[in-house]
Amino acid sequence: METNYFEPDSLMSYYQIHSGDDFVEAYLVKGDFGPAVPKDIKDSYKTAEYLMAHSYYYWPMYDEAFWKVLAIYEMAIQFRCKELGIELNNKKGWRKNLEILHRELIQELKLDQFQYTFEWIRKLRNSQAHPEIHSFGGGLYKTHIELIVKFIKMIFETK
Repeated sequence: METNYFEPDSLMSYYQIHSGDDFVEAYLVKGDFGPAVPKDIKDSYKTAEYLMAHSYYYWPMYDEAFWKVLAIYEMAIQFRCKELGIELNNKKGWRKNLEILHRELIQELKLDQFQYTFEWIRKLRNSQAHPEIHSFGGGLYKTHIELIVKFIKMIFETK
């Protein structure tokens, strides 16, 4: 049986999605980043947008978009730390892990009230990076992506 890569995923009818435009309207999270967000992050996020849009044809691609957004989030943390003069390496010259960079960034930006959410995103990233079994989240990840986009905006817009 030959695969048609441009036929909508059969689950779309279950979700009452009748066209690619309907799908984009329902599930695409735009990266409307302001001027404070670096171009590298904006360009990388464009790929995530395309992955989201094209998951209309193969719903599991939405999970790949989510994975891409988590990677962009980690990149954003490192970019912002560099901008603020926070060292990415420890005294031994080893790269600091995301937990340490989070803590130092939160302290520098005085965003202590968001510690729980930063920690939640970090743990989510770790669970995706080290899966024990194959899983599928699909559109359930949309709210996670929305939250991560807001946090990327926040860390660059906070002075």
